[in-house]
Amino acid sequence: MKIQTPQVSICIPTYNNTYYLKKTLSSIISQIFTDYELIITDDSDNQDVKELIDQFNFQDKLRYYHNEKPLGSPRNWNCCISKAQGKYIKIMHHDDWFSSTDALENLVGLIKEHPNNILAFCGSKNIALNGSIISQHSITDSYVSAIRYDPEFIFYNNVIGAPSVTLFKKNDLLFDENLKYVVDIDYYIRLLKLNPQFAFTKDFLINIGLSNTQVTESAIHNKNLLIFEYSHTYQKLKHTKNQLQFYFDTFWMLIRRFNIKTNNELTEAGWSGAVPYFVTCCIKANGLISYLPKKHYLQQLIKNLTFWQAKINDSYKASRRVR
Repeated sequence: MKIQTPQVSICIPTYNNTYYLKKTLSSIISQIFTDYELIITDDSDNQDVKELIDQFNFQDKLRYYHNEKPLGSPRNWNCCISKAQGKYIKIMHHDDWFSSTDALENLVGLIKEHPNNILAFCGSKNIALNGSIISQHSITDSYVSAIRYDPEFIFYNNVIGAPSVTLFKKNDLLFDENLKYVVDIDYYIRLLKLNPQFAFTKDFLINIGLSNTQVTESAIHNKNLLIFEYSHTYQKLKHTKNQLQFYFDTFWMLIRRFNIKTNNELTEAGWSGAVPYFVTCCIKANGLISYLPKKHYLQQLIKNLTFWQAKINDSYKASRRVR
């Protein structure tokens, strides 16, 4: 007898977290939409995840794998996705969960409404350990227009959100295993370059569990990691005039944040590849601004002048990169 392929593959890469995972699994088993398979790839160094899973009855929908050696993020994501058989992939991190029983049904409806859609995504709420809502994330109409015009806008501002808010058609793309913090940004850009058609809802269909053990929490203050990851991702982009504002604003923010004043500091921090002229301009400008009082009116003026200097010199062109 031919086994029917599920419409959706819910992929959960796990690691030593059962507090939130219980919420994740409970929210999945309560979904109205049931044409799914559930794949769990476990990096844990104990049996806690397996013991928790055994408390649920997913019948023949569940496939569980305990990795012989921890793969880490995002290799474990790719491992989980590689085992998927469904038409659509629904990544769920082990600390995220559906906010309502019809959440998955709504996401599937979004992507099926127009057959050419490769991606659907929704709003989310960030939930603390005590259950309180810390913040909410939902895309604005102006940001929808921005990424429809050019997906590289996401390089500057991840307006889509965490991977758990997405549902996408199965494809050959994998998450870049060189990345941890910018990994979703890189994937979204490549996915939308593959096919720019997407659907979205501003409804908060996903809850994101916050804790100090998350990879993003440890990465957000790591200068070397962020400099490497943004520069590594930058090398894949188009480097054309229309995108210069995205690139400039991104690296201006990083250079100011970590107070980088020389190209050597940047390369020592892990910059990948040659340093573009516009980044050198940002570094020189930061050397001036760093001596000004905070929020001094000259800061914005210098930033604007630096951008126009970079633009006039065509520094967005790959041929103009300098070390």
